[in-house]
Amino acid sequence: HPARLPFASSVDGSLIAAGEWLSADYWVRHVEAPVDFAAAWRTVCAHPITHALEIGAGPVLTTLAQAMSE
Repeated sequence: HPARLPFASSVDGSLIAAGEWLSADYWVRHVEAPVDFAAAWRTVCAHPITHALEIGAGPVLTTLAQAMSE
C-alpha cells in the first residue's frame, strides 16, 4: 500500500509525492546528491507532528534535530 504519511526528502527538503520514494530514480538521486538534513527537518517541523523516527546505527540525527528545535 502507498504510504499514508508524508515523507520529507533529505536531498532537498521537499515533500515526496506518494510512491515517489519507491522509484529507482528517487534512490539514484538520493545516493548521488548531498544530504540536506536541515531542509528536510524544517519541512517536517512545518507540519503538525508529534513523533519522528530515526533508523540507523546511532542517534546522530535525533540529536541534531533536537538541537535545531530548541
